[in-house]
Amino acid sequence: TAQFNPTVAELVPTYIAALGNQNKGSSIYDKHNNLTHYIIPQLGDVRIKDLTKERLYQWQDELWSMKNPRTGDFYSHQYLSKLRNILSAFLSWVSDRYGFVNHLPNVKKPKRRTPKTEMLFWTREEFDTFIAVVDNPTYRAMYCMLFFTGRRKGEVLALSPADITEKGIRFNKTYTRKTIDGQPYNITSTKNESVGFTPICAPLKHILAQYEPQAPFYFGGTAPIHENTLSHAFDRYIALAGVKRIRMHDLRHSFVSMCIHL
Repeated sequence: TAQFNPTVAELVPTYIAALGNQNKGSSIYDKHNNLTHYIIPQLGDVRIKDLTKERLYQWQDELWSMKNPRTGDFYSHQYLSKLRNILSAFLSWVSDRYGFVNHLPNVKKPKRRTPKTEMLFWTREEFDTFIAVVDNPTYRAMYCMLFFTGRRKGEVLALSPADITEKGIRFNKTYTRKTIDGQPYNITSTKNESVGFTPICAPLKHILAQYEPQAPFYFGGTAPIHENTLSHAFDRYIALAGVKRIRMHDLRHSFVSMCIHL
């Protein structure tokens, strides 16, 4: 109606609710989090009809000039583009549902040359040096699983004993703490809704033969290991082993590098 002229902030809850049948909980969590931190502070009080091309340019200019308060660096072009895409999806929904004009397609996205960062990974020798100091049997088996399968951390944390057989490992679910239902964590389908089956190589088979599986979660028992606990232990063992520091996600890169080398 002519009188209906809501603000951005007033429509966001309805938009998030509408995503329930289209997106996974973790995706909705990310969208809500980014709308809350990067869009509502600048545009929340703006009425939809006042989201002119110029006002959207102002928002975009502010966004591209922001720096990460944790690192002091500008946000990457990839991340800024993701935030713009989130606003674009919201405004497209507003246009489809309420008929308001979406001016964002007419706002040219700026370019930013981002220095390429070196991809970090371990060689097999570096991983062997690292794993030799890991004295916790659960962590030892977990890190080996990540290195020798190349799977994502959430997919490994979600494993149950039934997923692991002599033939290989079935990956059909993932663990996330990005929940919208108040639960401490959720077990959902994998990132690409895929089901993967990975053979168990000889080194991993040797490690798992020494590991006593837990249930219902293969790593953690009654609940998956908290990823912060796992990451802190990872950093501690890196310092103890004296190898170069990488992220736990870089074990996935290490697996790919090892496969290419082989």
